[in-house]
Amino acid sequence: MQMNQQKMISKFLLAASISGFCVSHPLYAGFTLFERRASITDSYIAEAKLQYDKAIEALMPTYQLDTNSYFLNLRLGWLFYIKGPLKNAETHYLKAIEIKPQSVEARLGLFKVYTAQSQHDLALEAAKKTLSIDPLNYTAHLQAVSAALALQNTKEALEIIESLRRSYPVDQGVLEQRCLILFKLPEQRTSALEAFRELITIYPQSPVITQGMVQMELEKNLTK
Repeated sequence: MQMNQQKMISKFLLAASISGFCVSHPLYAGFTLFERRASITDSYIAEAKLQYDKAIEALMPTYQLDTNSYFLNLRLGWLFYIKGPLKNAETHYLKAIEIKPQSVEARLGLFKVYTAQSQHDLALEAAKKTLSIDPLNYTAHLQAVSAALALQNTKEALEIIESLRRSYPVDQGVLEQRCLILFKLPEQRTSALEAFRELITIYPQSPVITQGMVQMELEKNLTK
């Protein structure tokens, strides 16, 4: 993870040096190009060191000069999600969405904030909105499944995972989630056992297979 963060920082520095990073923006008058670059670079460096307070603090001089920056709101949403307060993260993600209504990445982040606050109804709404923008988004499907299960809407969760399975027929995560959902529905027990047969054939080391009740069902039924 730290290596990926360092690569991100290197790519940012290269892009900034090539692009000039909004040097002509009138809001930045009196705030030198070097200071703008340093503000964002320092934030990435602090994050890589897990110093999230400093990562946020480093961005603030630049953010206060351009509160309508999509990038800065997105980044602050992420940092406040990690560090808190979560309400701050929500505010910045919503602002990012206001600036770019078709943003998928901001909605994926907003889902995490709602989930962390146990606002599963809002989380499900956010995931569905993402899917309305990007119908084949893998992460948004799994987010919607997670929220539906948290709301005990098991049948809705099954509909969502079946939709994802059409695009990812043998994806391990999809097959595992489908098995667990089917097993929660008594009327789907036959389908659940068929799903577990498929899973154990394709992914015999899947951790789902080792779960107690599931394992007993497999031992009883797969030997028939």
